[in-house]
Amino acid sequence: MLADMAKISVAETKARLSELLDRAAAGEEIVVTRSGKPIARIAPLATREPRPFGVAKHWPEFPDDVLLAPLDEEDLEASDGAYTDDFGVSRRRPPATSRPRRLARRKKPSAR
Repeated sequence: MLADMAKISVAETKARLSELLDRAAAGEEIVVTRSGKPIARIAPLATREPRPFGVAKHWPEFPDDVLLAPLDEEDLEASDGAYTDDFGVSRRRPPATSRPRRLARRKKPSAR
């Protein structure tokens, strides 16, 4: 495999890198050597096949009535920015129902 590839030293690679990249882009593989031993390979990139049309055919289809269903009032207000500040940061929404808030339980100090 290495016999049919061009071999070139590291120093020569530094001096002629642009030319070597052009050769690699044209389809040639070049082996970079240090002290006569191969250490790297410059090769063309594999071309990627375009994705075939319809690769997502297995994805579930949603009925139009689900996607086009009208939003409720709270979602409409949220989409209009009712729950964001001037910078677009979300604020807490008011509670949907009026429930009494629980008081935070305090830990009892441990007796030492």
